[in-house]
Amino acid sequence: MMHVLYHFMALALLFQQSELERLRMFFGRNFAETVQLLKKQPSAETLPEKLSSDTFILPVGPNGSAAVFGSPAPGRLIALQTNIVFCPGTERVMALQALTTAPVNIQEVFKTPDSLKFDTHRPALQYRLRGVTYTDDGQWKLEAGEEPVSVWNVDNIEIVFQPITTSPEIQGQIWFVDKIVSNECASKAK
Repeated sequence: MMHVLYHFMALALLFQQSELERLRMFFGRNFAETVQLLKKQPSAETLPEKLSSDTFILPVGPNGSAAVFGSPAPGRLIALQTNIVFCPGTERVMALQALTTAPVNIQEVFKTPDSLKFDTHRPALQYRLRGVTYTDDGQWKLEAGEEPVSVWNVDNIEIVFQPITTSPEIQGQIWFVDKIVSNECASKAK
């Protein structure tokens, strides 16, 4: 009975929470818990039974993305695909990458402060961003002529956005990283 109550409460929270609070529900969860959250979405897509140990990434299409970011609506992030990234050492969710189909005002949707200065900010992860390279000490650099990268911090969540101009379907990629889980992951790797 308690198990059913837990799932009902989780579903109710998905529809009442702010955008960032909704994402926080995924961070730190193991694969089975993540799949259960995704299955709460009506018409959820078919999901694998286990996590790929090759990539530690669970890609989900528009229906799974709606479970993560909420149903498509004006002023809400609409993702063609969401990649749920698990820490290889703990198999817990540490990051979400959304491939967006429409422009998103990050500050408005996610209630973030002003963006941080790219050149002086040390990222939580080595993101796969076009034209971005990383130094041995973890600092990032953007190659000349590449699309800019914007970054925000909200409590323990780092948000990174880069527009994509080479695809007619995808307008940009947005990364959401739980810095606590990613730090735990990095310490397990050492």
